[in-house]
Amino acid sequence: MSILLGILGTICLGYYGACVRYAGVRVSLLWIWLAAGIAFWGIAIGRKLDFWKKAAAGIPKEFWLAVGVVMALAVAVLLVLVALVLSAMGKRGKMGLDVLVVLGCQVKGRSPSRALLGRLQEAEKYLKENPETLAVLSGGQGYGEEITEAECMGKWLEHHGISGTRLIWEEHSTSTLENLVFSMKILKSREGKKEWRVGIVTNHFHMYRSLKIARKKGYGDVCGIAAPGGSVLVPHYVLREAVAVLKEIICGNI
Repeated sequence: MSILLGILGTICLGYYGACVRYAGVRVSLLWIWLAAGIAFWGIAIGRKLDFWKKAAAGIPKEFWLAVGVVMALAVAVLLVLVALVLSAMGKRGKMGLDVLVVLGCQVKGRSPSRALLGRLQEAEKYLKENPETLAVLSGGQGYGEEITEAECMGKWLEHHGISGTRLIWEEHSTSTLENLVFSMKILKSREGKKEWRVGIVTNHFHMYRSLKIARKKGYGDVCGIAAPGGSVLVPHYVLREAVAVLKEIICGNI
């Protein structure tokens, strides 16, 4: 068991190092892999030195049984949530939609991050194949961003041949929930349409949560258009999304 724990600890620490080298230390919740690696190695070393056996002396077996049950349930819930996130990663949308809602993501200065670039490339491809489709570009301005995410997306798409008359900027949202709520308000305010056929454009690991929130917040005929995310960070993003889905469930947004 100590060997297995040591292997798991090494994998977590190695993955943390690879992610830091790829994207730096400021990726949200990336420290989880560092903490997990240290924890696995700590438990492994403690078992080898009989530390845990000595520490547990005098503690009722019922306590450890309860701890084991809670941990098993937590792992089971996490695995179910991960499976749900993975289940929506292949969404390809439908042709001839009325509008795309392109969800914002980190902007580095004035340029799109890798994740946002993937969303923009997918939106560009769809908009060129469907010349009647409009796009709502949703995202405000966050820390380290010189312009809003909507402005960054709009300028990028115009530079790549999409007419600005087809692009609607939503520049106030700061979360996935706000992206979708504020974008829906814009769509409802436009004359001549009672029901929009909407495609949500976001990275594949973010698709399940986005679609569930959209349906909860009144998007009727909605589908997902998943942008690929082939970076080393995908396992981290999937795990982070599983936690985010649980949070949205608790908050009643899904």
